[in-house]
Amino acid sequence: MKHPENAALRESAASNRLTAIDYYKDLLRLKNPYRLLFLMVIEERDLVFPLEVEQKRREIYRNFYSIQRLRLLSEHRYLADHRRHDLWLSLQSTFRLFEADGPGHKLSVAPLAGDLFDRDAVRYIAGCTLGNDVLLGCLRVLNVYEHPDNHQLIRVNYAALNVEEFGSVYEGLLEYDPFS
Repeated sequence: MKHPENAALRESAASNRLTAIDYYKDLLRLKNPYRLLFLMVIEERDLVFPLEVEQKRREIYRNFYSIQRLRLLSEHRYLADHRRHDLWLSLQSTFRLFEADGPGHKLSVAPLAGDLFDRDAVRYIAGCTLGNDVLLGCLRVLNVYEHPDNHQLIRVNYAALNVEEFGSVYEGLLEYDPFS
């Protein structure tokens, strides 16, 4: 919300057109189990494409659109530049690949059904801007954790995340109570 280009979002919040709960719902759909975690799981399990899709299309997705690419960038703190927001634009392009009637068919990416990747799922923050520093910071938290004993950073293995664990992340986030 703090980015200078997000004046309309701040104005909506100030005039009470955007409630804390609506903003919170948009954030949940954008960042946590709804979109990012889902894509992390299907990417690590190699489920983005059907088996018959050619390698070239897979490489284009992996090199230019994948969440995995952003996760790797999040491990390099020097890329977290608050003056730039190109990675945010890149993430939005990735989300659009999975929308119904979106551009994903050009790469053989099938749309994901339901509200998760619906064009209007994040209606309040869709036109907002997020600096690379904030986006990479959020992804870093989702990407690595510190081992409690030896303090070594360990990458999260989303391929091994089972349904119950995925559900508990979702339930944990729903316990938060947003406020103005």
